[in-house]
Amino acid sequence: MADFINESPGKEFTMLLKKIGNADIVVGIPTYNNETTISNILKNCGEGLKKYYPELKSVILNADSDSEDRTTNTIRKTMLPKGIECISTKYSGVK
Repeated sequence: MADFINESPGKEFTMLLKKIGNADIVVGIPTYNNETTISNILKNCGEGLKKYYPELKSVILNADSDSEDRTTNTIRKTMLPKGIECISTKYSGVK
């Protein structure tokens, strides 16, 4: 399941990154209203990382563009392979 930050990256996001520590691979997945597809995408990504890079520390980073459906809820509930970290945060664009 994903750790979720309900705001643009800030102090809480930095704390989560410190908790995770170093990563060998970071996969970025942007979302916007992807409720019906995101769970399968996350699972396949996690399984691929575990299968092809089992010795490396992997993190999936989701940036959600303020989805109006249940995308973020689905991300939170998606079970990933053991050892695969997932962080989801709100993306609000460049200001």
